[in-house]
Amino acid sequence: MIKKTKLYSVVSAFIAIIMMISVVTFAETSEANANQTSDWKSKAWSRLYEGQDFQHDKNLTRAEIVALINAFFDIKGHGEISFIDVPDDASYYKEVAKAFNAGYIKGRSEDIFDPEGEVYKIEAYIILARVLKLDLDKQANQMQRFKDADEVPSWAIGAVEALTEQGIIGDKNKIKPFEKVIGSEVVELLGKLLPGTETNEEAPKQEEKGGGKSPLNLQGVFSVAIDDNRSIDLGTIEDEVSSEELIIKLVFDRGVIREYWENNKEQIILQANNGEIIDSEVFKIDGVEEEKSHIFIKPLENLKSGKTVNIVIGKDLKANNGNSLGKDIIITFTIK
Repeated sequence: MIKKTKLYSVVSAFIAIIMMISVVTFAETSEANANQTSDWKSKAWSRLYEGQDFQHDKNLTRAEIVALINAFFDIKGHGEISFIDVPDDASYYKEVAKAFNAGYIKGRSEDIFDPEGEVYKIEAYIILARVLKLDLDKQANQMQRFKDADEVPSWAIGAVEALTEQGIIGDKNKIKPFEKVIGSEVVELLGKLLPGTETNEEAPKQEEKGGGKSPLNLQGVFSVAIDDNRSIDLGTIEDEVSSEELIIKLVFDRGVIREYWENNKEQIILQANNGEIIDSEVFKIDGVEEEKSHIFIKPLENLKSGKTVNIVIGKDLKANNGNSLGKDIIITFTIK
């Protein structure tokens, strides 16, 4: 009985030591990963914006995403580049040069890089797949589990499939290829590659709306014509506009026509100065990538010269990711 008791005590002590080692190791790994994330993220941002903190909720530009990737993978060395929109005294020149010469990103054309252009999620996936040297010729298989897999363009299927198979994307039930990618989303993607981080290869969970805290923003209001299912800007809505075949385009900083369209239609009205509602049609253009962040308004009644009109946009208008405008906006103009 004494021998059994001693043996039990020794085994118990051994198990306790193993558990303590496991807890300490897990804690050290988690802390190391957090420090690694902070280090490369801060290093990347400081190369572009001296003295500024990383902005988690900002729509990332092409210059910003390559700076993050260069820092994460410690990409060094850069040759010359000849993009006319990347001057050699720009803070992002070296980052763009590193990325271009490493071969994981291309210009918009031979002469244009578009460093300030915001990045769609599908572009971020292609960039990441290239830098990881994944097979970009894969056929759609595992990615078919996403509800919006059919929205992925043919030129990006290989990248999305490869990243899905690796478990780098797959913890949501939608890909949302043409939403702008924000800082925290890229950090999350890259964070899955850190040592000690497990990727999720299980079926996607129920989608969580509102990724990121950044509110939806109105970027511009234009008078437009529509031809062949595309809008053509005629000019900004200024003090006075012509009533002839007037179509107004509201431009937002991300997609607004897919997830909450019925709600969003109700958030927009035309109103006379005396408070009367002006009969109008609120509509969208489906199936055209560049129109996904645009909402259109067309007056259905004759607007007399000199009439003051208010475009009223409600605070509950939502982006596809669930983030709302957060405040009512009124734009006023006068009919010529």
